[in-house]
Amino acid sequence: MRFHNIKTAIKSEKLHKFFIYGFGQAVNLISPIVVIPYIIGVVGEKGLGKAGMGMSLSYILIVVVDYSSYIKSVREVALNRQNPDVLKATFATVYLAKFVLLLFVLALICLSCYLIPYFRSERALYLLSMCIVLGQFLNPTWFLQGIEDFVSISAINILSKAIYLLGVLFFVVSDFDYVYVNMWLGLGLVIPSLFVLIRLVIRYNVGWENLRLSSARELIKRDFTFCISQLLFAFRQYSPILIIGTLAGTVVAGQFKVIEQIVMLFRTYFQTVFKFSLGMVSYEINTDFKRGLRTWKRLNGYNLLAVSIGLLLTGFFADEVLRFFKVSSIFLPLYHSLLLPALGIPFFIGITLAQEQLLFSFDKNRDYIRITVFITAMSTLLLCLGLWKAGLYGALLSLLVSEVVLCLVYHRYLQPLLRQKSS
Repeated sequence: MRFHNIKTAIKSEKLHKFFIYGFGQAVNLISPIVVIPYIIGVVGEKGLGKAGMGMSLSYILIVVVDYSSYIKSVREVALNRQNPDVLKATFATVYLAKFVLLLFVLALICLSCYLIPYFRSERALYLLSMCIVLGQFLNPTWFLQGIEDFVSISAINILSKAIYLLGVLFFVVSDFDYVYVNMWLGLGLVIPSLFVLIRLVIRYNVGWENLRLSSARELIKRDFTFCISQLLFAFRQYSPILIIGTLAGTVVAGQFKVIEQIVMLFRTYFQTVFKFSLGMVSYEINTDFKRGLRTWKRLNGYNLLAVSIGLLLTGFFADEVLRFFKVSSIFLPLYHSLLLPALGIPFFIGITLAQEQLLFSFDKNRDYIRITVFITAMSTLLLCLGLWKAGLYGALLSLLVSEVVLCLVYHRYLQPLLRQKSS
């Protein structure tokens, strides 16, 4: 009986889709392992810190451009995947709204680079970093997730990272070239995203007549508070290096970036599972709650176990991992002390992302917003306090505490909902 269940699971369509999707996402995990040691070798921790600050700012601004597309729009597409008229309208409305928001973000950055002294001193870095925002604007992965076209998602990921790696290896060759790192990350995403986007426009016959400014304006107005919550979430996730770089300098920011990059391997894996299964879990929970809950438990439970093993191995082979990233030998003891508390962060991220899947599947967006506001404020205060009292070690410890608190808050909120749905 057990053998039959394993055989059935191997032949499962969901598992097949996950392998296709996972293959493309594996490139997202592997590419930083290849490129970060090279960047450190060329521009050092200081250059890495500057590039990391530009990248983090871009990732925060991406949330403004993406708005609610990667959560609410994925759910809408998933629930209406058999209705081409709804898909066409959603596609056109979301992209028009994203275009308006892109213009706003680009105008904001251009003004900052000419009016604010800090941005003006690193104008080339921050303007070229906007290629990341442009690439994400074109990226149709949100729509592809809803219709479960994981082949196209994987193709975008593989091609974008190949272009990024080649761009960095050929054009980042001296100290000042840190300004081109983010440019190639963005351009790598622009090219394949544009190709797939055009294919979707043709497939769903999206024309100028489908672009209604009133619909885009309504979407922006309707999802404004949700976007704020996502912006706060992104700020909590990506602002630490900006705060550390501003308060402690770009060398310290570069040291944090090395540790963050190791942690990000596991965080990116969990985010991959989250994105892959959000539409699926939402669809199943809203059609058959018990079956959907079983799917949710299996996906997130197995992945948490796999990552836990990976975290233990990383801690055991910490010296080899750090030397692989070509960190400065003089800072090696510091990196060792920072890595151990940092490895606890992705474990709890895996739990909180799984809990957020349930919140979004239950359409509890307002409660998610309130929780996000609270945890972002708490996390930012703890980060500043930890950095002030204990340097980078205190900063990483504060990030770990924030994830633990968020996990407990989600657990307390979800338990009554699960009991109510199960009864």
